Amino acid sequence: MMDGVWENIDPEFKPPSGSAEHPSVRYSACAVQHQGALVVTHGYFYNHQIHRPAWQSNAWKFTFRTRKWQQVHRGESHGAPSARYSTSCVEFNGGLFMFGGDDGGHKHSLNNYVFQSWFDELWRL
Repeated sequence: MMDGVWENIDPEFKPPSGSAEHPSVRYSACAVQHQGALVVTHGYFYNHQIHRPAWQSNAWKFTFRTRKWQQVHRGESHGAPSARYSTSCVEFNGGLFMFGGDDGGHKHSLNNYVFQSWFDELWRL
């Protein structure tokens, strides 16, 4: 099963903003195994190239068999939960469930973190 050796199966991608075939850099994202793939959604990163935070709300899957990424949801403007990080996720009964998170108040202030900008919503993809 696991032999204690890490293998890089998808080298780092540039630019950090991603592409049509690859997700953007993100941390504190939601990630679960779902139907033979790794599904990654939401998260955050500070884009130093444009000097702005980049809040994520899209969803991507990495298929282990093909070792390829595919976007499975385009994000908040297409009905996804608002962009956030530090969510909790689980795969259950064929669905991906995401709970909570924090958006830092980015819709009100891009330059300052707004405390108590957390969520207690439960979403299903």
